[in-house]
Amino acid sequence: NHSVAIGAGVQKAAVLLMALEEDEAATLLSRLPARHVEAVSLAIAQMEEVSGKEQEQVLAEFFNSQPSSLNSSAG
Repeated sequence: NHSVAIGAGVQKAAVLLMALEEDEAATLLSRLPARHVEAVSLAIAQMEEVSGKEQEQVLAEFFNSQPSSLNSSAG
């Protein structure tokens, strides 16, 4: 089942978006295809409380895989 394979990625995206400031999350969502926005939005709506440790793990994974994403907030 293809949806099972992308499930973890959708969950991680949901955690990431919940950790971001509202405007940053909106910017990120605006760059995604509509079907991905729907999937992530649904995951957020269904998500229970996310532990700080889980948030840290997802954020660390994101920033380690996307070093250029840090440039937009560097000042």
